[in-house]
Amino acid sequence: MVSTIDLKALNIFLNTPISQDMVHKIVVSTLQVIPCKDTKTTYVDANTEKPLPSLMTFLTRLVRYTNVYTGTLMATLVYLNRLKSKLPKNAQGLPCTRHRILLSCLILSSKFHNDSSPKNVHWAKYTDGLFTAKDINLMERQLLFLLNWDMKITNSEMIQATSSFLENIKYDLIKSAKMRKYLS
Repeated sequence: MVSTIDLKALNIFLNTPISQDMVHKIVVSTLQVIPCKDTKTTYVDANTEKPLPSLMTFLTRLVRYTNVYTGTLMATLVYLNRLKSKLPKNAQGLPCTRHRILLSCLILSSKFHNDSSPKNVHWAKYTDGLFTAKDINLMERQLLFLLNWDMKITNSEMIQATSSFLENIKYDLIKSAKMRKYLS
């Protein structure tokens, strides 16, 4: 069961701007989903080889290009956690697998939780040539299959996923309630 203070803290948190701490949390969670082979690889963009960007750089760019909301980004965290629990323990990915997982979780979160979301051709542009629209369509279908088409997120799941961010907010809420009580 979710407490009132947790719900208040979550509401406050979801209305804050996206921070580097939030991006970092998503990147760390993505790294924990699946072990991958050597990440010092390159990809081809218009016949030019480029190094695979770090997950931090990749996600920071996506956040900047798309202007996603905090709630959308944090729902990505829930999907990452769900995916981790569904994958076989011996699963291993290719160098770009984590980028694919992160992108597909963010896209599905954006599409499910917002009335308006970029189209897949736009998402492809936001990856700076790393993925095509065809790649993104496939990633989206694969993730939906792996998550059994269950995109709904409960307050409890969101609170659990964002608990490290909610602690300070809950502390401030309790402190201000005590102060109001003292002053009255």
